[in-house]
Amino acid sequence: MRDPLGRHYITQKKYAERFVEALNPSEKTIEVGGGRGAITTILIDKGISPVVIERDKRNAAFLLSRFKGKAEIVCTDILKYNLKQYRSVSIIANLPFSISKKFFLYLLLNSSIIKHAVVSFQKDFFLKLTAAPNSTNYSILSILYRLFVDGKKLFDIPKTAFYPEPSVLTTVISLKFKDNFNENFLNFLKKAFSRPHKKLYKNLFMLKQTTVYTEEILNKRAIEVKPYEYFSMFNSFFN
Repeated sequence: MRDPLGRHYITQKKYAERFVEALNPSEKTIEVGGGRGAITTILIDKGISPVVIERDKRNAAFLLSRFKGKAEIVCTDILKYNLKQYRSVSIIANLPFSISKKFFLYLLLNSSIIKHAVVSFQKDFFLKLTAAPNSTNYSILSILYRLFVDGKKLFDIPKTAFYPEPSVLTTVISLKFKDNFNENFLNFLKKAFSRPHKKLYKNLFMLKQTTVYTEEILNKRAIEVKPYEYFSMFNSFFN
């Protein structure tokens, strides 16, 4: 039976244990997508009392009955949850692949209080995060990842470790965030990549004042510009 939210639940304990072993706990540990409690169980066994965010009402009720008094269960959409009520959090997440992009941006927007995150993504999404300029997968996500995240691949999880089995490969990554993320920079990138194969000056036509350096960049295609060049150009125009 397929999960209504498109999730795949970890069924092999050793992978749930590897998730938890990789996490650097902080003042508050947030588990996103508690599911049927595979990771929650390991967290509690390690002496961690997590806040578990679970969108599905049936799963949330199950988790509450199983872990009452040991974990705080919150039935809500993580993308609507106010992380900034805490001073410092660590996040552990096994999510539907369909929200990978939104969740990654959500983490960046809350990065000032996130000490560490361990997250599973579709392997192809991880390749988009780590893509180099002028490659097929290079995008806004690649730029943000390279500029604002200290990330690394931890391990892959085979399809057979989930129920139901996904049709794609899963990669677990570690994310530590740098403290200089600016949401205005994200908006700038969205304009720059509105037509990624066009030269930048056609996408950023609002930029009137240029230097020799910025004119050279503006004559490149969006997918050719390096992350640090985007950040330097943004700072020169808007700071």
